[in-house]
Amino acid sequence: LEDEVTPRGSSKPTRHWVSLANLAWVLQPEYCYSLQHPFDPLDGWKFKGADIQKTGIFKARSVLARFFVKQIELLTEMCLQVNVNAIKELQHEYSFDLICCALWDYTLPPDMRRAFAELLSALWLDRHPHISVQFVPRCFSWSEISTSAPGRLWLPSFELDSATLDENHIDFEAVSSSTKFFLLVEHARNHLQICRGQMVHAHVGPSNYTAAVVKLLKELIQFGFVNTGDKFVGVLKPL
Repeated sequence: LEDEVTPRGSSKPTRHWVSLANLAWVLQPEYCYSLQHPFDPLDGWKFKGADIQKTGIFKARSVLARFFVKQIELLTEMCLQVNVNAIKELQHEYSFDLICCALWDYTLPPDMRRAFAELLSALWLDRHPHISVQFVPRCFSWSEISTSAPGRLWLPSFELDSATLDENHIDFEAVSSSTKFFLLVEHARNHLQICRGQMVHAHVGPSNYTAAVVKLLKELIQFGFVNTGDKFVGVLKPL
């Protein structure tokens, strides 16, 4: 983020870049305070949090951070139902690489990463030329999956129909490999391994992010980007 401040003794404001994590930690300080204040004790928020929350800068950051999350959610709503006009405008500002960096950045609060995960689904996954396929059967027996040959599982597999691309398509749309979302599949598997298949009701932020990751994983399967038995078992095993 770009910020504008006026240095002491100067009448002219200057601009500088501010880390998103440096702003957003106020959304869930119980998880992020120690990451942004490494020189404080690990339990620093437990002892200083009540006083910090009363300060004006904390309240101002909270307003700005919540506004940013709501802005990401608004952009997601604009892209739903494959809104081509919105997607074509936003894909340049919120690139696939940028959103992936946000998902992998564990210094960001879970609720902000949840918003980015939902934006990625609407802006980069559920779009042309990807087509969602409902695979059959809808329910699998884990004992059968883990013991049978992976090739016996029927899963959708992405195939690019180049005839549907127009002359103004971006490079991402022309990628024909079904491994184009390999980074997302690995992130989902890694996150579920960290969670060890557990969600704690009291941990609202992390639980919401885990739910967003599972939803994203389901869509990756339906769009044909987890198209082999080995990949399917690999991402579900942590559950």
